Amino acid sequence: GDEQRTEFSWYLRHPIIRSVLLGPIRSYMAVLPTIVFYRCIRFIYKTTNWLNSAVMTILVRKGPAVVHAVLFAASTDLAVYFIAYKAFCSRQGSDDSKAFYSLLASISSWFNGYALVRTYANSIECSLCAVATAMLCSELFQPTLESKERESFIMKKEWKKNIGGSGNDTIIASFAAFFIGGICVAIRFSTVAFWIPLGLFTCQCKAFDENNSRLVTFLWFKYIILYCSSALFGLIVSCYIDNIFYLGNGYNGIVIPFLANYYFNVIEDKSKFYGTHSPGWYFVAGLPAVTGILFPFAFITVFVAIKALVKKERKDLSWNAVEMLGSITFIYVVMHSFAAHKEFRFILPILPLVCVTSGNYIVQVLPRTLAKSRFRLVIAIFFLSNVPHLLFLATVHQRAPVEVTEAIAKLMQNNDFVKKEKSLSIHFLMSCHSTPVFSHMYVEERQLIIKTLDCSPDCRSSHSCESNLFDDDPLSFLKKLYFADHGDRNDMDACIDPSQSGDTLPDVVAIFDDHTDKIYRLL
Repeated sequence: GDEQRTEFSWYLRHPIIRSVLLGPIRSYMAVLPTIVFYRCIRFIYKTTNWLNSAVMTILVRKGPAVVHAVLFAASTDLAVYFIAYKAFCSRQGSDDSKAFYSLLASISSWFNGYALVRTYANSIECSLCAVATAMLCSELFQPTLESKERESFIMKKEWKKNIGGSGNDTIIASFAAFFIGGICVAIRFSTVAFWIPLGLFTCQCKAFDENNSRLVTFLWFKYIILYCSSALFGLIVSCYIDNIFYLGNGYNGIVIPFLANYYFNVIEDKSKFYGTHSPGWYFVAGLPAVTGILFPFAFITVFVAIKALVKKERKDLSWNAVEMLGSITFIYVVMHSFAAHKEFRFILPILPLVCVTSGNYIVQVLPRTLAKSRFRLVIAIFFLSNVPHLLFLATVHQRAPVEVTEAIAKLMQNNDFVKKEKSLSIHFLMSCHSTPVFSHMYVEERQLIIKTLDCSPDCRSSHSCESNLFDDDPLSFLKKLYFADHGDRNDMDACIDPSQSGDTLPDVVAIFDDHTDKIYRLL
């Protein structure tokens, strides 16, 4: 695949450009918390007696989910509360009911509960975007904001004195926020759809002249340069960490994953090999599914944002909270709609913003006469509409892939396998990404050689993936794979390591039930 691309793309002939654009597309920043966690428990296991093998197995399998729950899920909920409080509740004498309902919307969201505890890159991206937005609240929100008033987000000098914050504090927080933005872009380049509008709103607030009610162009460009420099620094630090990890794993060449990801998904458009949807899918299916019961509020928020974007006068630089957060949500979804391959988790970063604006609308919708009982009413509605979905996804959905890996791990601890001196091999003869692998296949003091059928983008473009060939004719595929001479395999030996001590047959094979009858005699 690489040779064909160099024939038609002259710029790929340069070794550095070739290394960058055709290199790894995944950043280690997305899995860095898991790596640190595994390194820590391995150090404790090797140097102390605090962890036995049973506890170690549980930590390897379940630990990353706990780490994500503490670091990212919890921080996202707290950021939602903080943003909502600064946007809607900072006015002197106002209560924090809007912020509370925003927090309730975030905590009870089925998609937050399902996705944020998983080791998705989108989970870290969502949490970092929410936390960074909370760090920019001092630049964006005015505490005297009323829901029915169109007031500016420009920070007043009196407000700075009242909240006890200094200009240096807000500048440091802003720089830190955009540094986090650079990390987000390093993890997923498409996050620029979130950070560009957020950055423009922030620069507008910083460069606004209150006395003359106009935007100071010099200051506007000044803050754009400063914030872009901060984001660039975060991007450079992330790429440096990626190069350390990839170099340590034997990759020779310069690595810039977000550029390689952009080249793979946009220039080559290879994401379409993993499924395609219509351009409007996020609006008619993705956003309703992700937001759930919050979708009416999300719809109103987007509608208000579109109305503001269309009818906003050039000299009118005031934006209320709903307009700003709704504009970021709308722009983010529109930009992601251009991609052929779409998934629910790709729009996860805008869910905290929807939760923030939902808290504002919930207070407005509920009658004042229900002030005493609306607390229980809203909790009941939110949890009854979200918990059943979450329980199903957490206990039933895709349970079989997890159980089969755990069953194989127990089999590996059987005496018949423990007595073997060689490494143990497991072959998953099934479609791509059917099961989790190494985290659930942990076996103490054992080297596991795990092979899966090839379904890479290069083979998908030619419809010659091993997974497809196996589905079409499992028996013929396995005969060529395991029993034919090496020269007669027709490049089918990608699943087998020929240098593996002369024994090409695996210790364990995992297949689907519907393939068992077709290869029963061979087994």
